[in-house]
Amino acid sequence: MTLEDTDDACVYVKESVLRELEQERRRLKWQLSRALQTSDVRAAELEASKAKVKDLLTIVEVNKGVADHVVQRSQGRETKRRAELETLHQQNKQQRQRYVDLALRSMSRRVRDRQQRDAFHSLQQAVLNRSRRREALLRLVARVRWRALKRCLERWKRSCYLEGYDGTVSWSTGSAKVHPMSNDQLGMRQVALTHSTEHSNTRLIGSDSRVFVRWQLLRKVWRNWERAVRWKRRHREFVRIASERSLRLVFVAWRSRARVLRQQRVLVRRVLARTSRRIQQLGLTSLRLRCAEVSAHEWSQVLKTAHLAMEEERKLRAEVQSSTASELHTAYIREQQRQQRFTELQTQHLEAFKRQERDRSTLPDASTPPMRHAKALHVVEARSRSIQTHQERDSSVGCSSRPLHPS
Repeated sequence: MTLEDTDDACVYVKESVLRELEQERRRLKWQLSRALQTSDVRAAELEASKAKVKDLLTIVEVNKGVADHVVQRSQGRETKRRAELETLHQQNKQQRQRYVDLALRSMSRRVRDRQQRDAFHSLQQAVLNRSRRREALLRLVARVRWRALKRCLERWKRSCYLEGYDGTVSWSTGSAKVHPMSNDQLGMRQVALTHSTEHSNTRLIGSDSRVFVRWQLLRKVWRNWERAVRWKRRHREFVRIASERSLRLVFVAWRSRARVLRQQRVLVRRVLARTSRRIQQLGLTSLRLRCAEVSAHEWSQVLKTAHLAMEEERKLRAEVQSSTASELHTAYIREQQRQQRFTELQTQHLEAFKRQERDRSTLPDASTPPMRHAKALHVVEARSRSIQTHQERDSSVGCSSRPLHPS
């Protein structure tokens, strides 16, 4: 318990109550300081917001002057970026198309070379097979003919025999050659036959006929043999000429085929080059048209924005003009009313002055007005005339400026 003195009396208060009062005092003090801080913070925030608004208004005012320039620069930058992007896309597409064309050309060249090699190899094999078959057939024909000739020769050898001068018979197997009989041998044979007396005439006649038949047969065999040899040589020549001609024809056909393929290759390359140039021209034209469309669209947007800005400016100018005209009309009305009041006052003063002068003129001692009164009257009349002139001018000005006032 604590003891508190109040003048002369003593009051006893509990410590808990004092503690609560102290806590309450501290709490109130803290709340008061918190409220003061809050008010200061709010005032600072208000000042900061005002400064921010002022800065924003300043930025807006500044941006109004550079907005068009900034918009133009941004549009130009966007257009440039789009053009660069389109150029990169076009270059990528052209590069990819070039690689594809190169791959296709290399593949077609490899296929063409392989086809030419296969065609030449097949043609060479066909020529070789044909020549081999022809040679085999020729060898077979020669072998058959040779066998036939050998058989004929053997038959002739078996069927032919030669008789000597002494009447003996000898076979013609001693020599491998067959020689024709000359006329001298034939005459000598006839003389020998005529000189032989041991044989009868019938035998001589039969012997001569047999010798003549044998001679004809020998001559026929010899001619056949010569004809066979000659035909064999001619056949070999014909075969050689035919083989050379076939080889020449094959080479000419292959050369013409190679020339045709080369011409086709050149023509296809020219057509592909012309087509690629046309495709590139069409792509460039489409790119230009697209760029023109994009630029036209952007310029139309810019023109719309400019029209809107001009319309807003026209509206603002009309509002400013209407407000200025209304202010001018109000000022004119006020000035006219003031002039009218002043004129009325001057008129009243003039009438009062005239009344005073009239009253003074009725007096016997005032036959002539004094000089200062005459001057005052002259000044008042001049003033009234000037006021009337100003009123007429103001009325004309008011009539001319009245259409400026909005209806």
